[in-house]
Amino acid sequence: MNQVFDYLKKHFRVISVLLSASAVISVFLYLFIQDYRIDLSLRQTPEMILQQMTLEEKVGQLIHVGINGKSIDSYAVRDIQKLKAGGVILFANNIGSPESIKKLNGELQNLASHSTEIPLFISIDQEGGRIARIPDDSSPGAMAIGQTANVQYAEDVGFLTAYRLRDLGFNLLLAPVLDVNNNPENPVINTRSFGSSPELVASMGISHSKGIRKAQIVPVIKHFPGHGDTDTDSHLALPRINKSYEELEKMELIPFKKSIENGAEALMSAHILFPALDSEEPATLSPKILRGILREKLKYNGLILTDAMEMHAISKRYKPEESIKKAFLAGADIILLTTTGRLPEKAFKALHSAFQSGELSIEDLDRAVLRQISLKYKKGYFHQQNSKYAREDLSDYFNRKKIRVNETFLRLENKYKKKTLYSSVADDSIRSLKKDYSFPSKDKENIQFYYSTSKMKKYAELKIPVKNIQPLNFISLLKSAENNPSNLFIVEVNEFNLKQWNRFADKINLNQKMQDSDRPHIIALYNGNPFFDIKVSEPGAVFLSFSPTDESLEALLNVCLEKKVVKKANLVFTKLK
Repeated sequence: MNQVFDYLKKHFRVISVLLSASAVISVFLYLFIQDYRIDLSLRQTPEMILQQMTLEEKVGQLIHVGINGKSIDSYAVRDIQKLKAGGVILFANNIGSPESIKKLNGELQNLASHSTEIPLFISIDQEGGRIARIPDDSSPGAMAIGQTANVQYAEDVGFLTAYRLRDLGFNLLLAPVLDVNNNPENPVINTRSFGSSPELVASMGISHSKGIRKAQIVPVIKHFPGHGDTDTDSHLALPRINKSYEELEKMELIPFKKSIENGAEALMSAHILFPALDSEEPATLSPKILRGILREKLKYNGLILTDAMEMHAISKRYKPEESIKKAFLAGADIILLTTTGRLPEKAFKALHSAFQSGELSIEDLDRAVLRQISLKYKKGYFHQQNSKYAREDLSDYFNRKKIRVNETFLRLENKYKKKTLYSSVADDSIRSLKKDYSFPSKDKENIQFYYSTSKMKKYAELKIPVKNIQPLNFISLLKSAENNPSNLFIVEVNEFNLKQWNRFADKINLNQKMQDSDRPHIIALYNGNPFFDIKVSEPGAVFLSFSPTDESLEALLNVCLEKKVVKKANLVFTKLK
């Protein structure tokens, strides 16, 4: 024992140094492990947020609501602060000047910040073409883009639309439509679809979504499992599609399946009955479709939104409390309500009571809320709103993403220069109905132009002698065509006067006074649904734009006056033969 003490005395300094080093290393390892644990917990921020939420806050996240007018009223305050709504959808009646939209969206987010510190999803149906809530952003419709067969156009239009919406305070875009337009009788989809080929719809939809995501906005693909093959508007009644799963796999499901494989983050369900899949409930309320097909078969892990629950396909068949609980049970993460007033309160109370009683699963609630919070976090929306849940170490990351978005916008502006993107798409989308058309060579003095709208009149005055421009009157048009067959007649036609045009075209084609060689060239410029019955005045043509935007109207006239050949439209499923 004495030898041991002698040894320790002799080497005391060395041993002290070693013990000190060991202590330092131990402390360092302890701190490192703690930091590592903290870092791991920070990476689970959405889960941490979920753990801190009350049942009321979780239930509120399931509900997205509409608001009244262009400013916040007492209902909006109640829905966001008391009911803890997870999102707001805006429509045309909410839209004012760009400054007022920004102000409204900022105030909505501030309400949410003071209530839950969880940012809202603020959504809008800005598909382009005839579905445009913000009129100043006249992006072309889906079918116009589809006719160009140019996926880069689809991506660029998606980006530019989303970039402008982002600047106004939106972060959820209810587009693109992935319905295949395979029924010419469809009253609600038609030009909202990219086309009648599932492969075309898939490629265009994927590219459009990519552009939207580049602008840091979430695209919502819709309407699963497909709204194209219906002859009923689900806003008014419940459509039915009598197809087996195998038939859907070969057509309707292709764009959705491919989009899911390419990272789709959010999807909207359709209020349509598919008896072969579920004989009782429409897709929005069907666990067999949303959980069985979408989640299990197609392996989709993103957000599921219902279409508006006030639509008659749902509201005429179910009480609100019943349909809302059914939608959640089916697998919906977000219940979309487009109105305010009593309905959001009914929805909240019905869901809250069902979770408290055990009728609805808290585990399912947590999964649904976590999907929404995780996506909001991933996109940086917590940081944009300076939420208490935002992480400082991610601020630089989201700032760099913002810089990249702005750089992409500048590159896009430079790419199209004086000829804007929307005008380029509009020009390239113009097609001739039923046939390729060789444009006759005519002096502008021999062109007679008949307009239906003041906008088209304005464009015509830049291209055609003013004395040759007049408002459309089919009686005077017929008389002039009979008396001046050597002239070229250009006529603006729309859905409102299409029946009159068809009667006129029949009169020209059946006119016994005219020899075939003497019939006048009469070109109709048409921007409506191309699947209606549309007559062609031979040997003339009907030019289609598939979109009613300003750029599309101008492109119709430009192509008519400047191109020698206009290619036939790619309309596969049509009765126009």
